[in-house]
Amino acid sequence: MELWQAILLWLAGCAGRFVIPYVSAGFMAVGEANDWKAWPAWEWKLLTAFILASGAFVATLLSPAMRELLITMAPETIILAGYVGQDLGRQVIKAIPKKPS
Repeated sequence: MELWQAILLWLAGCAGRFVIPYVSAGFMAVGEANDWKAWPAWEWKLLTAFILASGAFVATLLSPAMRELLITMAPETIILAGYVGQDLGRQVIKAIPKKPS
């Protein structure tokens, strides 16, 4: 597998971590209200989490050993790693204490 293909698979898994729940919640809301206007508004914090996780991923690609490991992994494993990596990133962000206002 080429490195660019592995990166695209990882990004697909990473995006799936917030796209799948958003779409699922949207369909649930539309189904309950029986109106497409019930679709929930987009939350930009989801895109921010994706950008942060992607930055961490790019940092790991600086290591030649990690690049080699990535291109030898099965496609399903790469997608799952992106999905789980996004979830771990969100948990880390949530654990950071908020400043008192």
